[in-house]
Amino acid sequence: EGDEIDMMWEYKTLDELGSIEEMAAVKTIVACGSKIVATMHGNGLEDIRRRAGMEQLLKESCFEVILLLGKEGGRCVIKEIFEETKSGEWTCRR
Repeated sequence: EGDEIDMMWEYKTLDELGSIEEMAAVKTIVACGSKIVATMHGNGLEDIRRRAGMEQLLKESCFEVILLLGKEGGRCVIKEIFEETKSGEWTCRR
């Protein structure tokens, strides 16, 4: 019962995505037509790609945009915005 995923939502949120089980859940959620809003710690796009299961999620277009956050003057700011191109590559928009 606790393992069931409610697929009735347009968006699902996952905080601190990282485990293989969470990566599998992302694939299931996206396959059911929902979108994902997730957080993950990392030092940039290449660091995130190296996480177990993440490269596959990126190749399967499970995410549309990746925001790299950082701190400036004690405030959280968007440092870079990555978007997936039609060819499946990720490009930095900012």
